Amino acid sequence: YALLGRIISNVSGQRYQAVLPRHSGRLATTWRVPQTDLTVGGSLITYSGLENVGEGYRLRQGSVVLVGLMARYQVTRQAELGLTIDNLLDRRYYASLESQYDSAYGTPRRVMAGLRYRF
Repeated sequence: YALLGRIISNVSGQRYQAVLPRHSGRLATTWRVPQTDLTVGGSLITYSGLENVGEGYRLRQGSVVLVGLMARYQVTRQAELGLTIDNLLDRRYYASLESQYDSAYGTPRRVMAGLRYRF
């Protein structure tokens, strides 16, 4: 869990740094399948809602929950194969709300595969 604690308000009392989520959290787990060399896992990442109000515009986004999965297989004592999927549901969301013209989207679905070899 993380809290963006430094909150600056403008003269009218509105939150100034509302372009970033104030609350975020991550929960992840892995499980080694008994009597196999396979490990599977999952993660949940959540961000609180965003709002940015300016002259003539108001940008809003509700809370976001992202799902991730992973699998890892121990091929030998030294080699392991892995697969990770972030943003499994391919949720389109803003990572920040800078302005009506310049707001960054968060990472789309990402699939990563790899081979790790230990010498």
